[in-house]
Order: sequence, then structure tokens, then C-alpha cells
Amino acid sequence: MTGYYFFPKYKLVYLPLSTTIICPHNWPPFPPFCPCKPCVRQDFENDIPFDCRWMAKMGYGIWLGYAILLIFNMFGALGYFIVGNGAAEGPLFGASILLVLVMPPISFFGWHRPLYKALRSDSSANYLLFFLFFSGQTVIILIQCLGIDYLGSW
Repeated sequence: MTGYYFFPKYKLVYLPLSTTIICPHNWPPFPPFCPCKPCVRQDFENDIPFDCRWMAKMGYGIWLGYAILLIFNMFGALGYFIVGNGAAEGPLFGASILLVLVMPPISFFGWHRPLYKALRSDSSANYLLFFLFFSGQTVIILIQCLGIDYLGSW
């Protein structure tokens, strides 16, 4: 569509029909000297409508809290491994390391990213993916809360 468009934090710009707007990926934020580059674009202020912004930020906060909780769980399992003298400590610590390495990326791309895309474009398919993965992760967390051996929680 040709015409004048107003971009937040920018000025009024005329875009001809053949113009495409390229928005660079910005998450996860790596330092400039790092050989790894960001793999997704995440900009709450410019991508998400104002009414849905709180939900996107809350989803991101829940994901961050879950990742931090897994790190605390790993350190707790490490302490249990150092102090304990039974046979269950080693596999428990190994399972907690596996959970720290596997679950944050799965949860980010499994439910946080579909939630972000659903709020950005009002897509029912992304809402469905969000609810499926988030409910599955909730079941996994509830099973871990039971404290069954060899499932990564202590």
C-alpha cells in the first residue's frame, strides 16, 4: 500500500508500493564481539497492539521466571549431589542439567513465541499452539512438584 505511514519513535515516512520494511532480529541480545547473532525479532512497543502489550510482557516474564527457576533447581540438585550419599543424586543432577539446557528453548519457541505472534497478528492457530504447549508445560511442572525421583526435581 502506498501512502504515508507513521512509525512509533520515528517520523512520518512515504512508502512506495515496492518498498519492504526489514526489521532486524534483536533477541537474544548478544554483545557485538560475539560470533552468535540474534535469531528472532521481539519488540513489544512496535509489534504488539497497545491493548495486548501487557499480556505479551507477562508471558515473557513467566518464561524468564521459568528459566530462572530451572537454574535454581539445578543448583539445588548440585547441592543435593554434593551432600547426599545415595544412588539417586547423580541421575537427579544429570536430569536437572538436561532440563536447564532443553526446556527454556522448547518453552520459548513452543509457547512464548506463538503467544507473541498471536498477539501481534491476532492468529487463532498461534493461540492454539500457545495453549497446547503451555498446558503441556504446566503438566510437566505439576509432575515435578510431586518430587518423584529421576525427574529432575529434588
